[in-house]
Amino acid sequence: MKRLAIILFIVGLLFEAAAFFGDQAANIPFVMRLVAPEYSQAQQGIQMLSTKKTLKPEDAGFSVISDIFLSTLRQENAPSHVGMISIQEFTHGGARLEFGENRAREVIPINVALSNGQMLEWNFASLREEVDALQNQNLFGYAVVVFFLGVVIQCCGFIVEHRKGRRAKPIEEP
Repeated sequence: MKRLAIILFIVGLLFEAAAFFGDQAANIPFVMRLVAPEYSQAQQGIQMLSTKKTLKPEDAGFSVISDIFLSTLRQENAPSHVGMISIQEFTHGGARLEFGENRAREVIPINVALSNGQMLEWNFASLREEVDALQNQNLFGYAVVVFFLGVVIQCCGFIVEHRKGRRAKPIEEP
């Protein structure tokens, strides 16, 4: 029984360490690939779009970025129109200034080639915001669940050890 309690304690510690690494995943790339795989793929796509200037269906991250774009398109258009469209490629456009009421800002367009021949323009900053949301939606929940699972496992180990200790005491006769 003592061996079981020690094993449960060590397993609980491992789970708590996994929760810590999950919480710090933004700083540890291999953990990020495990905890938020869509985020990691989208980051590869953004990197390729920034360096190579085009992102095609065979490139890493294309499917995740396509899904993000299509969900944005579904919010603004009728789902029946969007359902028949597929994305052919993304092209990184040149930066330009846009002037608003109170300020000017740099906009980096992404040109999106659709299967129906249309070209749409999307903002690179919007893409980054959507990809960052992919990261944030998984990390906190993962860390909390895994941490509390480790605590529960450790508590089970203490209970097992406590019960063993209570049963092992000899009965004293007066």
